[in-house]
Amino acid sequence: MRVNALALGMLDTAAARTLPGERAAANLSARGAQSPSGRGIEHFDYLGLVSFLTSPAAEIITGQTVGCKAEQICSAERVPTASGR
Repeated sequence: MRVNALALGMLDTAAARTLPGERAAANLSARGAQSPSGRGIEHFDYLGLVSFLTSPAAEIITGQTVGCKAEQICSAERVPTASGR
């Protein structure tokens, strides 16, 4: 069994535009400005990663948390398994 996780940054969604109230647009713009790409993360930014992780090509990859945040460079963190490896 393979178990991996994505740790996504703030997406421009209805919730992201509603919860912070009047600051929402400014918050999203600021995060995008901090990004190496100069924009915020969108749904299509991580779909290829999901496709890869669920494909046979990634069968050896397990126990990973892959960060994909617009304000940070994407990274991977190793999560120890029950065997300690």
